[in-house]
Amino acid sequence: MEMVIHAFISSILDYYNSLFICLNKSLLNTLQTGQNAAARLLANSRKCCRITQILFSLHWLPVHFRIHFKIHLRTD
Repeated sequence: MEMVIHAFISSILDYYNSLFICLNKSLLNTLQTGQNAAARLLANSRKCCRITQILFSLHWLPVHFRIHFKIHLRTD
């Protein structure tokens, strides 16, 4: 289950990086909410737990940083 969720979230975010770079903050927040929900599902944690620690334990970057990181990897 963990591999399926991780692969699904990662593949969507990585595939559309060039489109996501132009999104405004409210749309990025929507993507971040989806990533947070998937991370909480994998970590079996409640909404009151801090998401930063959960993302760190899964080795996931927040959406904004992930998009810029992947774009810089391709252009440098």
